[in-house]
Amino acid sequence: MARRDRVVGPGEVTCLACGWVAYAVTRSEAESEVASMRAYLATLSATDRRGWAPENPSVASYVCLKCGGSDFRPARSGDCPYGVTVNPVVWEGDL
Repeated sequence: MARRDRVVGPGEVTCLACGWVAYAVTRSEAESEVASMRAYLATLSATDRRGWAPENPSVASYVCLKCGGSDFRPARSGDCPYGVTVNPVVWEGDL
């Protein structure tokens, strides 16, 4: 079966170290999401918070999930196969 590439979405970037595609968010956006998630987790019981380490979520996790890289370029057609999940990374370069 031939590989199907998906259409690259606006704001998607490709990791320079490993080639995985993610979507870019600003540090400010990541910090806001982390604060919102921590506030939500604070409302849960200890049982419902199982699996969440005290330091998570963290802006430090907004890196390439495959290799931990933090250097990216705008994604191009052919970078991302159809059916993959893309995750947020902090990148404030020009798209």
